[in-house]
Amino acid sequence: MNTSKQVNLMIGLLFIAFLFFGAYIAREQLRAEEADVHQNEELVHRGAELYHNNCMSCHGLVGEGNIGPALNSDFFRTTSDTPEGEFREVYDYLFNTLSCGRSGAYMPLWSERFGGSLSETQIDYLVKLIMQGRWDLAAEANEEHYHHLIEGWEAQKADAERRNAPVPTKPLPEDWLVSIDDTATLSVTADNCGQYSMDTRSKLYARTPFAPSDQASTSNNESATQETASVEAPPEGTLVVDLAKDGPYAITSADSISAGDDIKIQVKNNAALVHNLRILRTDLSEDSLPTNDQAMVDEDSVGEILYASEDLQNGGEASGEIALSPGNYVLFCNIPGHYQLRMYKTINVE
Repeated sequence: MNTSKQVNLMIGLLFIAFLFFGAYIAREQLRAEEADVHQNEELVHRGAELYHNNCMSCHGLVGEGNIGPALNSDFFRTTSDTPEGEFREVYDYLFNTLSCGRSGAYMPLWSERFGGSLSETQIDYLVKLIMQGRWDLAAEANEEHYHHLIEGWEAQKADAERRNAPVPTKPLPEDWLVSIDDTATLSVTADNCGQYSMDTRSKLYARTPFAPSDQASTSNNESATQETASVEAPPEGTLVVDLAKDGPYAITSADSISAGDDIKIQVKNNAALVHNLRILRTDLSEDSLPTNDQAMVDEDSVGEILYASEDLQNGGEASGEIALSPGNYVLFCNIPGHYQLRMYKTINVE
């Protein structure tokens, strides 16, 4: 081969190499983006599996809430348009809550750093699941585990029929959930490792991440207006009681009210958890009311309950009218376990 052909061949090979590497470099960004998407999907899948194994019983099958608050709410969601500072605030709030638990609630410490069972990497997976709202993956994890559960039940059923023995009850997904009656057997977190800021909680719960910017601004302004209105003094002769407004087990009301024969009671539950209200006149301190083995205040021995609402779902309201003479009164929730979580408040009737 003469020199001219060798040169042409080398030029051709170089040209092909440039084309190959040029195409590779041009696709590199797309490849990296696809890899990020694939990796994120894998991490959120792991979060869904962790949610099924550790969180579902209290927070619901797909984050809808149970004895624990709902997690599938928009105020925990973020998008590509979420400012970095706001994203970090939501992330830190969720990460710290999962790591440190909530003092005075059923939420335990999960981080291995503080005696829990999850690594920081696993907690990160759960936070990603919540912030991305991938509850479809949680539903898939539930279906997979339920399929295995049914396979086991069918084997037990066949064995029982063969032995002419009673057939075991067919399990349901709802059997995984902790019921209100079970809360008496749960442990209340006595202390946690982090700080719980009601200001941060209120700020996050007012977020509207999927509203247009002008609508979100309007929504936040309306929220602020409503909050301002809510702290205004109620009409004379009216006792307004908010359940779980300033905390998952908080009772918010005026500290004192004037006596009267026709005091109007207005009650609202602001949480995903079921709550109720009892009003008791007593000389006992709010934290020393007698309780029974169902982890409830013993209403048969505590004295006369002047007001008792029905069990209220999220957003549920109740009202009534009672006579209040001067003295000390204890307001408390008598859902099993809630009194032990310090869901009570003392008011003075003058």
